[in-house]
Amino acid sequence: MNNIQVEQFKKKLAELEKFGDDLYRKYDESEIVGWIAECVRVFYEIGVDAVIIRHFLEYFSFEVSEVEDPHQIRFSGMDKKYHKVNAIGPFHEQVGTYGWTDGYVLSRGFGYTKIAFSVARNILKNKIEEKRIVPPWLAVEMSKKSEQMGHISSSLENMEARYKKLDAEGLVSEAITLLHSVLNFDVDLAQKSKLGSKLNFLIENKDKLKDFGVSKDLVQALNCARVIRNEKVEHKDIPLKYEIPFMIATSFAYLVIFFVECAILHGKVISYNEK
Repeated sequence: MNNIQVEQFKKKLAELEKFGDDLYRKYDESEIVGWIAECVRVFYEIGVDAVIIRHFLEYFSFEVSEVEDPHQIRFSGMDKKYHKVNAIGPFHEQVGTYGWTDGYVLSRGFGYTKIAFSVARNILKNKIEEKRIVPPWLAVEMSKKSEQMGHISSSLENMEARYKKLDAEGLVSEAITLLHSVLNFDVDLAQKSKLGSKLNFLIENKDKLKDFGVSKDLVQALNCARVIRNEKVEHKDIPLKYEIPFMIATSFAYLVIFFVECAILHGKVISYNEK
Protein backbone atom coordinates (compact mmCIF):
# COMPACT_ATOMS: atom_id res chain seq x y z
CA MET A 1 0.00 0.00 0.00
CA ASN A 2 1.44 3.40 -0.98
CA ASN A 3 1.73 6.52 1.13
CA ILE A 4 -1.35 8.32 -0.24
CA GLN A 5 -3.74 5.52 0.60
CA VAL A 6 -2.15 5.08 4.03
CA GLU A 7 -2.49 8.80 4.72
CA GLN A 8 -6.16 8.78 3.67
CA PHE A 9 -7.00 6.04 6.17
CA LYS A 10 -4.75 7.43 8.91
CA LYS A 11 -6.43 10.82 8.64
CA LYS A 12 -9.89 9.24 8.86
CA LEU A 13 -8.92 7.12 11.87
CA ALA A 14 -7.51 10.19 13.64
CA GLU A 15 -10.77 12.07 13.05
CA LEU A 16 -12.87 9.20 14.37
CA GLU A 17 -10.69 8.75 17.46
CA LYS A 18 -11.34 12.33 18.55
CA PHE A 19 -14.98 11.45 19.17
CA GLY A 20 -15.56 11.35 22.93
CA ASP A 21 -12.50 13.42 23.85
CA ASP A 22 -14.68 16.03 25.55
CA LEU A 23 -15.88 14.47 28.80
CA TYR A 24 -18.26 17.36 29.49
CA ARG A 25 -20.01 17.43 26.14
CA LYS A 26 -23.53 16.15 25.55
CA TYR A 27 -24.07 13.79 22.61
CA ASP A 28 -27.20 13.01 20.64
CA GLU A 29 -28.11 9.37 20.15
CA SER A 30 -28.08 9.81 16.36
CA GLU A 31 -24.50 11.12 16.28
CA ILE A 32 -23.26 8.30 18.52
CA VAL A 33 -24.91 5.71 16.29
CA GLY A 34 -23.57 7.50 13.20
CA TRP A 35 -20.05 7.48 14.63
CA ILE A 36 -20.25 3.76 15.40
CA ALA A 37 -21.47 3.03 11.88
CA GLU A 38 -18.66 5.11 10.34
CA CYS A 39 -16.05 3.32 12.47
CA VAL A 40 -17.33 -0.07 11.33
CA ARG A 41 -17.29 1.06 7.70
CA VAL A 42 -13.68 2.25 7.92
CA PHE A 43 -12.57 -0.85 9.83
CA TYR A 44 -14.18 -3.02 7.17
CA GLU A 45 -12.49 -1.14 4.31
CA ILE A 46 -9.09 -1.35 5.99
CA GLY A 47 -9.57 -5.07 6.55
CA VAL A 48 -9.98 -5.35 10.32
CA ASP A 49 -10.92 -8.88 11.34
CA ALA A 50 -14.65 -9.52 11.68
CA VAL A 51 -14.20 -10.76 15.26
CA ILE A 52 -12.68 -7.44 16.32
CA ILE A 53 -15.47 -5.52 14.59
CA ARG A 54 -18.07 -7.71 16.34
CA HIS A 55 -16.49 -7.03 19.76
CA PHE A 56 -16.41 -3.33 18.92
CA LEU A 57 -20.15 -3.40 18.21
CA GLU A 58 -20.79 -5.39 21.38
CA TYR A 59 -18.87 -2.79 23.39
CA PHE A 60 -21.26 -0.12 22.09
CA SER A 61 -24.42 -2.19 22.45
CA PHE A 62 -27.67 -0.66 23.71
CA GLU A 63 -28.65 -1.40 27.30
CA VAL A 64 -30.43 0.06 30.32
CA SER A 65 -28.16 1.41 33.06
CA GLU A 66 -28.64 2.86 36.51
CA VAL A 67 -27.08 6.19 37.46
CA GLU A 68 -27.16 8.13 40.68
CA ASP A 69 -29.46 11.14 40.87
CA PRO A 70 -27.05 14.11 40.76
CA HIS A 71 -29.73 16.49 42.13
CA GLN A 72 -30.64 14.47 45.20
CA ILE A 73 -30.18 16.18 48.54
CA ARG A 74 -29.13 13.42 50.90
CA PHE A 75 -29.22 13.33 54.63
CA SER A 76 -27.49 10.97 56.99
CA GLY A 77 -28.87 7.47 56.71
CA MET A 78 -30.72 8.09 53.46
CA ASP A 79 -30.17 5.67 50.58
CA LYS A 80 -28.89 6.95 47.27
CA LYS A 81 -31.48 7.53 44.58
CA TYR A 82 -30.90 5.97 41.17
CA HIS A 83 -32.51 6.48 37.77
CA LYS A 84 -32.75 3.99 34.96
CA VAL A 85 -31.40 5.47 31.73
CA ASN A 86 -30.55 4.26 28.25
CA ALA A 87 -26.89 3.57 27.55
CA ILE A 88 -24.85 2.98 24.41
CA GLY A 89 -21.65 1.39 25.62
CA PRO A 90 -19.81 3.98 27.76
CA PHE A 91 -22.37 6.68 26.89
CA HIS A 92 -25.45 7.03 29.08
CA GLU A 93 -28.30 9.50 29.21
CA GLN A 94 -27.68 12.38 31.56
CA VAL A 95 -30.22 12.88 34.33
CA GLY A 96 -31.55 16.41 34.44
CA THR A 97 -33.89 18.25 36.76
CA TYR A 98 -36.85 16.22 38.05
CA GLY A 99 -35.32 13.05 36.66
CA TRP A 100 -35.68 14.02 33.00
CA THR A 101 -32.94 12.85 30.67
CA ASP A 102 -30.95 15.35 28.67
CA GLY A 103 -28.65 13.90 26.00
CA TYR A 104 -25.84 11.39 26.44
CA VAL A 105 -22.57 11.85 28.33
CA LEU A 106 -19.44 9.71 28.46
CA SER A 107 -19.28 7.89 31.77
CA ARG A 108 -16.09 5.86 31.31
CA GLY A 109 -13.16 5.24 28.97
CA PHE A 110 -13.43 3.78 25.50
CA GLY A 111 -11.59 0.61 26.47
CA TYR A 112 -11.93 -1.89 23.63
CA THR A 113 -12.26 0.95 21.15
CA LYS A 114 -8.55 1.69 21.50
CA ILE A 115 -7.76 -1.91 20.57
CA ALA A 116 -9.86 -1.76 17.40
CA PHE A 117 -8.19 1.47 16.27
CA SER A 118 -4.75 0.09 17.09
CA VAL A 119 -5.41 -3.01 14.98
CA ALA A 120 -6.68 -0.84 12.10
CA ARG A 121 -3.53 1.28 12.14
CA ASN A 122 -1.34 -1.81 12.20
CA ILE A 123 -3.13 -3.29 9.19
CA LEU A 124 -2.39 -0.11 7.25
CA LYS A 125 1.29 -1.03 7.40
CA ASN A 126 0.79 -4.47 5.88
CA LYS A 127 -2.41 -4.39 3.86
CA ILE A 128 -2.14 -6.10 0.48
CA GLU A 129 -3.43 -4.13 -2.49
CA GLU A 130 -6.76 -5.32 -3.85
CA LYS A 131 -6.67 -7.21 -7.11
CA ARG A 132 -7.69 -4.39 -9.37
CA ILE A 133 -6.11 -2.88 -12.44
CA VAL A 134 -6.57 0.60 -10.91
CA PRO A 135 -5.38 0.95 -7.30
CA PRO A 136 -8.22 2.20 -5.05
CA TRP A 137 -6.12 5.04 -3.64
CA LEU A 138 -5.49 6.40 -7.14
CA ALA A 139 -9.17 6.34 -8.08
CA VAL A 140 -10.10 8.10 -4.83
CA GLU A 141 -7.37 10.72 -5.14
CA MET A 142 -8.21 11.62 -8.72
CA SER A 143 -11.94 11.82 -7.96
CA LYS A 144 -11.19 14.64 -5.50
CA LYS A 145 -9.27 16.73 -8.01
CA SER A 146 -10.34 19.81 -9.89
CA GLU A 147 -12.11 19.72 -13.25
CA GLN A 148 -8.68 19.98 -14.89
CA MET A 149 -8.01 16.39 -13.86
CA GLY A 150 -11.52 15.07 -14.33
CA HIS A 151 -10.53 13.35 -17.58
CA ILE A 152 -7.89 11.34 -15.70
CA SER A 153 -10.49 10.13 -13.22
CA SER A 154 -12.78 9.16 -16.11
CA SER A 155 -10.00 7.23 -17.85
CA LEU A 156 -9.25 5.32 -14.67
CA GLU A 157 -12.91 4.41 -14.25
CA ASN A 158 -13.11 3.27 -17.87
CA MET A 159 -9.95 1.18 -17.53
CA GLU A 160 -11.36 -0.60 -14.48
CA ALA A 161 -14.61 -1.27 -16.35
CA ARG A 162 -12.75 -2.66 -19.39
CA TYR A 163 -10.59 -4.80 -17.12
CA LYS A 164 -13.61 -6.35 -15.41
CA LYS A 165 -15.16 -7.11 -18.81
CA LEU A 166 -11.90 -8.70 -20.04
CA ASP A 167 -11.98 -6.27 -22.96
CA ALA A 168 -8.33 -6.33 -24.08
CA GLU A 169 -8.61 -3.86 -26.95
CA GLY A 170 -10.75 -1.46 -24.91
CA LEU A 171 -8.34 -1.66 -21.99
CA VAL A 172 -5.36 -0.75 -24.18
CA SER A 173 -7.29 2.10 -25.82
CA GLU A 174 -8.26 3.58 -22.45
CA ALA A 175 -4.68 3.18 -21.21
CA ILE A 176 -3.37 5.11 -24.22
CA THR A 177 -5.93 7.86 -23.60
CA LEU A 178 -4.81 8.07 -19.98
CA LEU A 179 -1.14 8.18 -20.96
CA HIS A 180 -1.85 10.99 -23.44
CA SER A 181 -3.65 12.98 -20.72
CA VAL A 182 -0.85 12.66 -18.17
CA LEU A 183 1.90 13.50 -20.66
CA ASN A 184 -0.03 16.60 -21.68
CA PHE A 185 0.50 18.10 -18.23
CA ASP A 186 3.99 18.91 -19.47
CA VAL A 187 3.90 21.98 -21.70
CA ASP A 188 6.51 20.71 -24.17
CA LEU A 189 4.94 17.26 -24.54
CA ALA A 190 1.46 18.74 -24.94
CA GLN A 191 2.61 20.42 -28.16
CA LYS A 192 3.19 17.02 -29.79
CA SER A 193 0.05 15.45 -31.17
CA LYS A 194 1.22 11.83 -31.54
CA LEU A 195 1.89 9.60 -28.57
CA GLY A 196 4.99 8.13 -30.18
CA SER A 197 6.49 11.61 -30.53
CA LYS A 198 5.78 12.37 -26.90
CA LEU A 199 7.38 9.16 -25.65
CA ASN A 200 10.44 9.44 -27.91
CA PHE A 201 10.97 13.01 -26.75
CA LEU A 202 10.65 11.92 -23.13
CA ILE A 203 13.13 9.06 -23.61
CA GLU A 204 15.80 11.44 -24.83
CA ASN A 205 15.21 14.11 -22.19
CA LYS A 206 16.67 13.31 -18.76
CA ASP A 207 15.17 16.38 -17.14
CA LYS A 208 11.69 15.41 -18.28
CA LEU A 209 12.18 11.89 -16.95
CA LYS A 210 13.11 13.37 -13.58
CA ASP A 211 10.05 15.61 -13.64
CA PHE A 212 7.78 12.59 -14.08
CA GLY A 213 9.80 10.53 -11.62
CA VAL A 214 10.25 7.65 -14.08
CA SER A 215 13.12 5.75 -15.66
CA LYS A 216 14.07 5.61 -19.32
CA ASP A 217 13.41 1.87 -19.33
CA LEU A 218 9.80 2.36 -18.26
CA VAL A 219 9.11 4.85 -21.06
CA GLN A 220 10.79 2.58 -23.61
CA ALA A 221 8.59 -0.30 -22.47
CA LEU A 222 5.51 1.90 -22.91
CA ASN A 223 6.66 2.88 -26.39
CA CYS A 224 7.20 -0.75 -27.46
CA ALA A 225 3.75 -1.76 -26.23
CA ARG A 226 2.26 1.18 -28.12
CA VAL A 227 3.86 -0.01 -31.35
CA ILE A 228 2.34 -3.49 -30.96
CA ARG A 229 -1.05 -1.95 -30.36
CA ASN A 230 -0.77 0.24 -33.46
CA GLU A 231 0.28 -2.62 -35.73
CA LYS A 232 -2.42 -5.04 -34.63
CA VAL A 233 -5.37 -2.72 -34.11
CA GLU A 234 -5.01 0.59 -35.88
CA HIS A 235 -3.50 -0.57 -39.18
CA LYS A 236 -6.53 -2.42 -40.49
CA ASP A 237 -5.10 -2.91 -43.99
CA ILE A 238 -2.33 -5.31 -42.94
CA PRO A 239 -2.99 -9.04 -43.59
CA LEU A 240 -2.01 -10.11 -40.03
CA LYS A 241 -5.01 -9.31 -37.84
CA TYR A 242 -6.02 -10.91 -34.53
CA GLU A 243 -7.11 -9.88 -31.06
CA ILE A 244 -4.63 -8.60 -28.48
CA PRO A 245 -4.11 -11.24 -25.76
CA PHE A 246 -5.62 -10.05 -22.49
CA MET A 247 -2.31 -10.69 -20.73
CA ILE A 248 -0.55 -8.27 -23.07
CA ALA A 249 -3.29 -5.67 -22.63
CA THR A 250 -3.10 -6.00 -18.84
CA SER A 251 0.68 -5.66 -18.86
CA PHE A 252 0.51 -2.46 -20.90
CA ALA A 253 -2.25 -1.08 -18.67
CA TYR A 254 -0.17 -1.81 -15.56
CA LEU A 255 2.78 0.02 -17.10
CA VAL A 256 0.63 3.06 -17.82
CA ILE A 257 -0.85 3.10 -14.31
CA PHE A 258 2.61 2.69 -12.79
CA PHE A 259 3.75 5.66 -14.89
CA VAL A 260 0.79 7.70 -13.59
CA GLU A 261 1.52 6.69 -9.99
CA CYS A 262 5.16 7.73 -10.35
CA ALA A 263 4.16 11.10 -11.79
CA ILE A 264 1.67 11.78 -9.00
CA LEU A 265 3.82 10.54 -6.13
CA HIS A 266 6.84 12.46 -7.46
CA GLY A 267 4.63 15.53 -7.26
CA LYS A 268 6.37 17.79 -9.76
CA VAL A 269 4.25 17.45 -12.90
CA ILE A 270 1.07 16.47 -11.03
CA SER A 271 0.75 17.30 -7.35
CA TYR A 272 -1.54 14.98 -5.39
CA ASN A 273 -1.94 17.72 -2.73
CA GLU A 274 -3.76 19.94 -5.23
CA LYS A 275 -7.50 20.15 -4.55
